[in-house]
Amino acid sequence: MISKVIRLLAGGILLFLFNMPQVVDVASAADKLKEAPCEVSEGTNAMQAEQAATRESHVVFGEVVRVDGSTYVVKEKGGKEVSVKTDEKTEQSPIKKGDHISANVDKDNHALWIRGNRGTDRRTEHVSGDCNP
Repeated sequence: MISKVIRLLAGGILLFLFNMPQVVDVASAADKLKEAPCEVSEGTNAMQAEQAATRESHVVFGEVVRVDGSTYVVKEKGGKEVSVKTDEKTEQSPIKKGDHISANVDKDNHALWIRGNRGTDRRTEHVSGDCNP
């Protein structure tokens, strides 16, 4: 009976000693995280920064009527023309005059992203010449 107790205690001590380096590694990793601050301003995190940028923006829909360098002039459904500015930070697909686009823009009409709205209506596309729509 006493030998079983001693074996259990010895096993527990060995198990504790084998797991001890992992505890030290976790603690040192936590210390390293404290040393490397984010690029987000103090008091906010990345999600809050992204939400703040989105809150201060709106989406523009329309047809590109003119491209002036990195600025797209978009005619909205109501006829109003809006200049959408882009730069190297703007997420964008290739856009040209005549494309229908969506752009998420900030209060200064700088695009956070801009995308072409490709139509999915294929009713006028026919494979054979004898098809009469």
